[in-house]
Amino acid sequence: LTAELDFAADLVGSWGSGGEVAPETVAVLVRDRVTRDRVVAGLGERGVEVRALEAGTVKPGYPVALTMHRAKGTEFARVLLFGLSKDSMPMGLKAYDYDDEELSEAQLRERSLLYVAASRARDELVVTYSGSPSGLLPSVTGDDDGEPQGADASRSGAGSPSPTEGVASARQTRDRGR
Repeated sequence: LTAELDFAADLVGSWGSGGEVAPETVAVLVRDRVTRDRVVAGLGERGVEVRALEAGTVKPGYPVALTMHRAKGTEFARVLLFGLSKDSMPMGLKAYDYDDEELSEAQLRERSLLYVAASRARDELVVTYSGSPSGLLPSVTGDDDGEPQGADASRSGAGSPSPTEGVASARQTRDRGR
């Protein structure tokens, strides 16, 4: 979690300091409230102030952190989907004794929630996870040299001398003809 928070602080800090977007148009989306509170505290410890959004509207001046459920109906210029490891999404399906149909429906709800969260990004979406990625994420495939492919896909992992060692991210930027 430490390396992922370091990466998030660098990213959200750069988005906020670039002046290209208003700070309140930057969001960090997480799976649950506990993670949201950890992210707000962790980013604060790293000098990046982010406000937790529980209810109401986004206030000007600061990026926000909110749950994927709370993000429904919102839009942000830049979104970081934080903590999408295999242990966090899908959430809690192993704890229940589902029959095949119930399991399929629960998985569909989790995929739908991830879709809603990812579609909150108007211009740029970055996804991070520590360890193994959620099975709900599309894989970032590499070409012959093993580097990730796609629109600005980036990844740091074991063997990379990087401050985000063990953390992977994929970035998608939308070109809106601007």
